[in-house]
Amino acid sequence: MDLEKLFDERLKGVRVLPDQKESKKIRRVLLLKGGARYLVSIGINRHTAYQILSGRRNLPLSVYLKAVKKLPGKIGLKMAKNLSPKVLLPLSLNAQLAYIAGAMRDGWLICVKDRPIGIGLAQKDRSWLKEVSSLFEANFEIKPKISGERLIIYSEIVALYFHKFLEMPLHGQKDWAMPYEILHSGSKVKKAFVEGFLDAEGHIKTSARDPQIIFYQNNSEVLRSIAEFLSQSGMTCGSIRKDKRSRNCQMAICGRASLLRFAKTFEPRLAKKKKSLSYLRKALS
Repeated sequence: MDLEKLFDERLKGVRVLPDQKESKKIRRVLLLKGGARYLVSIGINRHTAYQILSGRRNLPLSVYLKAVKKLPGKIGLKMAKNLSPKVLLPLSLNAQLAYIAGAMRDGWLICVKDRPIGIGLAQKDRSWLKEVSSLFEANFEIKPKISGERLIIYSEIVALYFHKFLEMPLHGQKDWAMPYEILHSGSKVKKAFVEGFLDAEGHIKTSARDPQIIFYQNNSEVLRSIAEFLSQSGMTCGSIRKDKRSRNCQMAICGRASLLRFAKTFEPRLAKKKKSLSYLRKALS
């Protein structure tokens, strides 16, 4: 992940909050490079430099990226002069994050004057919101707030992660295709994305005569990417067309063999989708 691109003009306002082991490693690297003299040479004033080296002040991310070439798997970060909480930012994509990206088709970015400061996710099933909340905690070490049918996180760092890294638009989802990082990942990550997408934007019809699995979305490109992945996995999808009532694009999985393969391959987390897919699996077997 390119952290400089992720934070862009806000890079100077981000501070690194490493654990004790990582903190010792960073100070050792800085001392080997020349200690306070090195920090002053890259724009840190002398007093602040001594505070950083003694561990009394957090290191600016811009300095960290110059000094430490090999990044860990996750990095603790906080926005300076900001009430946002500390976040452990994952530097590589995994299946849990891909699932969240798919599920966020039921979500939105919380913005102030086109500046993302948090994210929200809506769903009637509170137990599912709790499960998604645990995925956020596992990957970002931040506890979302669940109120009624909504999950909310106020963190500019998490919001920027979804906006810049996972390409979530500031307003609406019409232009949100499958994120580049997911599109160019392996089948495990893509599978998790489809499972999250199914929970957010999928419909499962369990009729014995006419079983169906349909995906709905504003953006036809993401449906095309899902269809391509399903095709590579041995499933047939119908053409993408616009629904006359909702004006959304929709794509269905065609044929009982493809439906059965899908039901055996994918595991949604939303209770009603899980139940419907299990029923479909038994009915088609």
